[in-house]
Amino acid sequence: MDARLLERRQTPDGSWNYVVAVEVPADVVQPIQGESYDLVPTWRPWILHAPWMGRPGILHAAGCPSAGGPRGIGLRGLTTPQARQVLAAEPDTIRCELCRPEP
Repeated sequence: MDARLLERRQTPDGSWNYVVAVEVPADVVQPIQGESYDLVPTWRPWILHAPWMGRPGILHAAGCPSAGGPRGIGLRGLTTPQARQVLAAEPDTIRCELCRPEP
């Protein structure tokens, strides 16, 4: 199993425990009834830098260093189908020249 190490903690007896994050497909996880997931951070594979003052919208791959913009203003996370739809429906939207996204 692959996992991302978030933190390690040493116990009073000197042994170590590891806090890890494991990524699993959504279909193997069941939400807890009555719990709100509104505040859970959501990662999307594509980022749209919205058109602004005559400049075209720019589609980036998540993690692209040029997607930051000033304080993230105008950024929106997109799913793959949404990214494809934006490229098809908005001809002025361009692909970032640095990350060259291919949704």
